[in-house]
Amino acid sequence: MNPIRQFTPALLAATLALLACGSEQPAATSAGTESPGAGAAESAPAVEEVDLATLLAAANPDRGRRLYIQCRACHTLVAEGNQLLGPNLLGFLDRPAGAAPGYEYSEALLASEINWTPETLDHWMRSPSEVIPGNKMIFAGIRRARDRADLIAYLQQATAQD
Repeated sequence: MNPIRQFTPALLAATLALLACGSEQPAATSAGTESPGAGAAESAPAVEEVDLATLLAAANPDRGRRLYIQCRACHTLVAEGNQLLGPNLLGFLDRPAGAAPGYEYSEALLASEINWTPETLDHWMRSPSEVIPGNKMIFAGIRRARDRADLIAYLQQATAQD
């Protein structure tokens, strides 16, 4: 059997989403060579925490539009957009999670009582499985806070309803 035919649309979309996330660079020693077995926590330089409001104030929605490419395999943003593997995101900000009509949400998400704000979306995009264990979203998350802020800024513009 052809191995390509074993991919279902859901598996293919999940694989593409994970590939789009990228991977972290290998840990390096002070000499600049790869350090086998070094954990990210051991080798990662200290990261200065910047609050989301500051990141959003400086966010680049055009860059966020490019980052959205990894989302579009599962989500649409337009009124006539079909539900894909994930719900249509039009108008999702400032409404409860699980409220898009026509999409079958997981019980975990429906029970979450989350209201989608830039703050909750930031946490969700960092690690959906940590925010709501048992949800249906197969996505590892976006590690860089700047990337999440740029994507949120784009989604604020692209999903707003008049």
